[in-house]
Amino acid sequence: MEVYFKELISKDASLDKLVDDLERIVQGADNFAQSIAGTDLANRPEITQRVRRLKDTCERINQEIVQGAHATDRFVRRYPYYFLGGAVLLGMLVGARLSARK
Repeated sequence: MEVYFKELISKDASLDKLVDDLERIVQGADNFAQSIAGTDLANRPEITQRVRRLKDTCERINQEIVQGAHATDRFVRRYPYYFLGGAVLLGMLVGARLSARK
């Protein structure tokens, strides 16, 4: 049995938006490095190294996010009732905690 709730995923906070933001950060860092060092980055190897490290880190983060999203999706599809039960329990705990404050 496969349960899929398309409308539960926010369009503003989607994984694609996060990936696009990471790519913009890398592109901005690359443009910044080129504007500082000119078109030839050979004179500034530390900037080239830092930009390369930033690109590698963003790519690694992107891959980890995608892997985590796929693992979560598989879990929710495989065990929808456990997921819903956990969500209800978490909601009850948060509600109890908030009502205890008042």
